[in-house]
Amino acid sequence: MAENLNSFYCRFDQHNLTLEREELTSDLITMSLTTANLDLQPVNVEHVLKRINPNKAPGPDRICGHLLKVCHSQLSGVLCKLFNFSLSAHLIPAIWKSSLICSVPKKSNPTCDNDYRPVALTSLVMKSFERLVLSQLQKETKELVIDFHHEQSTISALTINGQTIERVKGYKYLGTTIDHKLTFKPNSETIFSKYQQRLFFLRKLCKLQRHCPTSLCCQVHDTASLSPGAM
Repeated sequence: MAENLNSFYCRFDQHNLTLEREELTSDLITMSLTTANLDLQPVNVEHVLKRINPNKAPGPDRICGHLLKVCHSQLSGVLCKLFNFSLSAHLIPAIWKSSLICSVPKKSNPTCDNDYRPVALTSLVMKSFERLVLSQLQKETKELVIDFHHEQSTISALTINGQTIERVKGYKYLGTTIDHKLTFKPNSETIFSKYQQRLFFLRKLCKLQRHCPTSLCCQVHDTASLSPGAM
């Protein structure tokens, strides 16, 4: 029965997402908002561990909530080092990303696989890590309002955990600048500015070609094409 439920729950997870995962990881690493701004402190870790429900079921790492709550002062320093290392290395342990699937019957007398509800048990350490990162990201979160009404309306400010989020007229995400009017004009201006900067050296080479011998231009071109390590 366990194998049947496992196949039933995984029927939507047949596609290999390795390529998409690698592309997303590369984009997130090169984002303007990097994890260098995220510096967790043992005091924050200890505060999160105190709030853990001791009756929560543990995940695949078998670390129970009662242990984390009672030993919060002893574990806060160790977990803080692990969390900061994970942020700096852009890596998360596989066991923190895994989950145990428990089948809970929807009916008193289940007769088929669809009569069971899957409940995922994830690592309590990873949940604490996520809460810490979320609290840090809230400081960097911006609100972008796109209003499609003909008449401008008043929209109340967005709040997360009682904290008001700053409202901006434009935001840059994964290399694309979006404004509150969806004109993409700021994005086009940014691309044009980069285009002008990259053409600067080409214009210099063209001027050099007009005033210098051909052999010298070829030598300059070959030198510029070398990698920094080769030079």
